[in-house]
Amino acid sequence: VELSLRMLAKARRKAVAAGHENAYLLAADARALPFSDCCFHVVYSAYTLDLLTLDDVSVALAEFRRVLKPDGRLVLVNMSKEHPWRLGWFERCYRAMPASWVAYLLGGCRPVVLDGLVRQAQFCGVQREFVRNIIPSEIVVARKPFGGSPEGSD
Repeated sequence: VELSLRMLAKARRKAVAAGHENAYLLAADARALPFSDCCFHVVYSAYTLDLLTLDDVSVALAEFRRVLKPDGRLVLVNMSKEHPWRLGWFERCYRAMPASWVAYLLGGCRPVVLDGLVRQAQFCGVQREFVRNIIPSEIVVARKPFGGSPEGSD
């Protein structure tokens, strides 16, 4: 699923060039997925949620939970920071910059720390790994509980 038609076309070209003829690529918004409830074993999202407002992140996480089967896995990779309370240089630039410049100069993204929001979205077994690299990132892995509530499911 990709929102940008240009990125979707690029992904299609790459998939065909790599011989992946069974790839199904769809233009859609992570905040309103065009899939039925409980239809996927895994939802993987890379460098998407760091582009959204925190309110929209919560909407996307609810959609991910909706389309996952019980005990389905959620895997998120995002631009992040090691400590949630500490502002890094990139985040300072993001906050100081006029909103109209952010998309052009910073790609529209900013560091996010999502493990707390993933728990609030009622996922269980939430694990976060911080990866220090050129683009500091996090990998968050969780699962949808079998029942309706994650209580006692960790």
